[in-house]
Amino acid sequence: MRVSSLLRFVALSAVLFSVSCKKRGHFEVPCKIEKIISRYQYDLNSPVEVNVSTFTNNAWGDPVSIIQSVPTTGRPHYYFYYDNHRRLTTFKAQYASDNIEYYTRYFYDNNHFIVRDTTLYAGTDVNNPASFYQTFVNEYSYDSKGRISQVAFKVVGIPGSEHVTTYSYDAQGNLIRPGATYDNKTNYLRTSLVLAFMNRDYSMNNRVTALSYNSKNLPTAYPISGANSSQPSFFNIPVTEIEYTCDNNDID
Repeated sequence: MRVSSLLRFVALSAVLFSVSCKKRGHFEVPCKIEKIISRYQYDLNSPVEVNVSTFTNNAWGDPVSIIQSVPTTGRPHYYFYYDNHRRLTTFKAQYASDNIEYYTRYFYDNNHFIVRDTTLYAGTDVNNPASFYQTFVNEYSYDSKGRISQVAFKVVGIPGSEHVTTYSYDAQGNLIRPGATYDNKTNYLRTSLVLAFMNRDYSMNNRVTALSYNSKNLPTAYPISGANSSQPSFFNIPVTEIEYTCDNNDID
């Protein structure tokens, strides 16, 4: 169980990082996510399973919590904590009261960019690091537009665990990755720069064309996950429907 969970975390560590206060006005759109509904089917003979991720947002529109209707290993509840500068300081993933999947602290430079984080993985008491299975460290570099350009990852105490991931963007401002065919609509991660940073994706558009969009050009529906290999994902959760609240108080 720990080995499979560790592999999931290493994949998700490609997702986890923190936030600067730069370029919010340029990047963010005046809507926030209220729910992400996931419908997935392992094969045609299996029933469709459903999970609902319910967001609680602060006055800035940044997430404070994302609660799963069916929490489990690899799909925990998420909790976000900020300082007075609107910077993410800690992030916790927990699927049971006595079981923390990971707990991350973030460290900033003088320009409010995250330069490093430390993550306690698989434990019970954030005040007792020895209660956790392992500790991970990420170090961050940025491009001229303030987007993550490189992340150096390592497992503390395990030589040879170091791994570097690089990120680059095309002329349209979309993340370059194999097989991605972007639409010309608004990336749903642009509802909060925190979410874009946490998913390591600053793209202006969505990498998968949706079945429908709302009046703000944000995607609202995708096919059920399973046979559709291009299903978008959010924190390893397949995205089927997205509900928003926008500044005009309409819910789309």
